[in-house]
Amino acid sequence: MIDYAGALFLVIGFIAILKIAGLVEKSTRVIAISKQAVAVLRDEGMSDDEKENLMQGHAKQLAGLFFLLTIGGLAAVFLPFALIWAFDQAGWISADSVLNVALSWPFITATTIAIVIAVVVGRKR
Repeated sequence: MIDYAGALFLVIGFIAILKIAGLVEKSTRVIAISKQAVAVLRDEGMSDDEKENLMQGHAKQLAGLFFLLTIGGLAAVFLPFALIWAFDQAGWISADSVLNVALSWPFITATTIAIVIAVVVGRKR
């Protein structure tokens, strides 16, 4: 039972760090900047110098967002597991057992269904 609690902690910790770091909003911003960049490229009314200046600005923004998304994604994956690993080192839980549960198809199916339901209910509010 403790293995299931540990696996659930991995999922909840991952989602919590995604929310705290604002990674979903940052990824949405990446899409918006990309659309702006395409619009700049298609704009025949701008000179090449104007396009270049705007595109450099977009590139800088995207590079910064890439860095933040990469660091945030790594934190979302590794921070919850680091706590499970620390508990494993203390002898309170088995990290291998937690990972076996977390990677099992019944657990993945159940958490996927729960997350989809939570998203649908959250959007209706």
